[in-house]
Amino acid sequence: MGSPFTKANNMSISEDLTERLHSLVKKNTSVFEFLYNSDSDGYCFFNIQNSSNKFINTALSNTLGYTDTTRDHQAFNVFTEKDDQRMISSALEKKCSDSSNFKGDVTLKNFEKIKIPFTYLGVKLKTNEHTYLLCCFKKQSYQQVKRDTKLAIYQKLFENTNLAAWRCDNTTRKFEYNETWVKLLGYSLDEFNPTSIEEIRTVLHPDELTRARENFVTYLEGKSPFYETEIRMKHKNGHWIWMRSKAVIVSYTEDGEPEWIYGYREDIDKEKKEVEIKKSFIAEIPSATAMLDRNLNYLAASKKWLTNYNIDSKNFIGKSHLDFFPNLQQRWKDIYALCLQGETKRSGEELFVDKNGKEIWLIWEIKPWYNSENKIGGILIYSLDITEDKTKAKEKEINALLRVTKEQNQRLKNFAQIVSHNLRSHYGNSEMLLEMLEEENPSLRNTTTFDYIRKTTERLNSAIYHLNDVILINSTPSCDFIKVDLNEVLKTALINAEMNAAKHKVSITNSINETTHILGIKTYLESIIHNLVDNAIKFSSPERTSFLKITYTKEDLFGILTFEDNGLGIDLEKNKNKLFGMYKTFHKHIEARGVGLFICKHQAEAMGGHIEIESTVNVGTIFKVFLQHE
Repeated sequence: MGSPFTKANNMSISEDLTERLHSLVKKNTSVFEFLYNSDSDGYCFFNIQNSSNKFINTALSNTLGYTDTTRDHQAFNVFTEKDDQRMISSALEKKCSDSSNFKGDVTLKNFEKIKIPFTYLGVKLKTNEHTYLLCCFKKQSYQQVKRDTKLAIYQKLFENTNLAAWRCDNTTRKFEYNETWVKLLGYSLDEFNPTSIEEIRTVLHPDELTRARENFVTYLEGKSPFYETEIRMKHKNGHWIWMRSKAVIVSYTEDGEPEWIYGYREDIDKEKKEVEIKKSFIAEIPSATAMLDRNLNYLAASKKWLTNYNIDSKNFIGKSHLDFFPNLQQRWKDIYALCLQGETKRSGEELFVDKNGKEIWLIWEIKPWYNSENKIGGILIYSLDITEDKTKAKEKEINALLRVTKEQNQRLKNFAQIVSHNLRSHYGNSEMLLEMLEEENPSLRNTTTFDYIRKTTERLNSAIYHLNDVILINSTPSCDFIKVDLNEVLKTALINAEMNAAKHKVSITNSINETTHILGIKTYLESIIHNLVDNAIKFSSPERTSFLKITYTKEDLFGILTFEDNGLGIDLEKNKNKLFGMYKTFHKHIEARGVGLFICKHQAEAMGGHIEIESTVNVGTIFKVFLQHE
């Protein structure tokens, strides 16, 4: 049969093709349906025996840029390339024996001789006298051309590569493999040529199927630039070999679903066996160690690593390291990247804080591991928890400091006792000499100088008294703590303060239960209550009716003895750093000495408690004494 694009001399070219096509449409509904469903940009109709006489409808002519004055219905050959003419001829010859449709791609030239890609759909129509060809043409979009070009490239690679290549038409779920692929399993294409997923599963290890599906979903979600998985496949001889499969989606359907998938497999059996040996070794290492591949997926980890980082030992192989550490700092990602390029990174002692706020001291090292081809297969992460050693070292250091402090405190205490004893002796001598001088010279009693000497001596006696109290603080061990009736001590203190409270017009309320007891030292408790009651009276405000409320409550391990007044108050912001200091005063009061709070604080601490304060100037003060309750 000759080419349909070759002029036939034995046929009249005057045949009216337009009327012939109309006649065929009227007589044959299938012709009408073909034209109706073709969704074309135009069509061409001609008599195969007289192919030089062709009818090209106006739509196709306009698509190619021809007008009524420039269109030549006899010159269809001008529109097509010679290769495309031969392709359509070949397709037509294959279909001459039946009436089925055929399709393909063709390049048509527009009025400016620019090549434009089209998709054509052809059908052969027969009458008693002649055979006709009706071709509908659809101009291809840029995306379609790009898709077809990409498919053509991958098709050539599939046909000519030495790789173990495969492809899948996802719309039909049919697979194709080249000779190299089946040879990896010991077969030829004649022996084994699976086309469906069911047939392929017969040679896939069931343990890896779930991970393979998960990796494909990860690729579909755009989390990976390509599909990659490692899976065992059954060799013809019956043993399992490891394969690495990689693939990409080359084209999509109009609905956005994957259409053609191309990929290849490589034999990594030797590499995997070497890795398995490393994994077995790492799993038993006593330190925290992890082995990751180049994508930072887990290959192995020691029991210590899994325990330290709370990772499920049954479900971590193949999972991303970043999934277990979603908040990983960029610093570590940068270190991993450098190690994957061949560097080794390590640290000395470094402090970390875990998710529970616990401080952990680690020594760590990260380095690449290499496969049998001396290529980097991934990274090894090693960490050693030295928190216990650091804690012991710190405790040892603290104990040494405590010993030194204890020795120094003992020396200071001895020194203070000697000074206190010597001062008391000197004070006694001074007082005796003053009395003798006064008896011998009665006239001195009313002199200003003698009065100053007397007051100075009294202040010295007071200082010695307070110094002695400070020396005694902390000298009584906790084993000497006794049960103390708090209300009894308080009542005694309030009786002693009754006249002073009446003088300053301070109303005192005691709300403590009669049966309240604490565990401590009675003399210390008496001193604390005396000082705080005395302060409340001494620093009461003359501008309002003053009060002092005393209460006791229990809270966890402590009983809280509270003294609340509405006196002068203390500027805590200004004086917070010297509240309980020795000889620190906060008011210009004639009786202020700056010793009472210092003694109260240390006596409370000596009994295993402490003191807290709340105060506002010209509003009042609340002292809370925390004591060990019974």
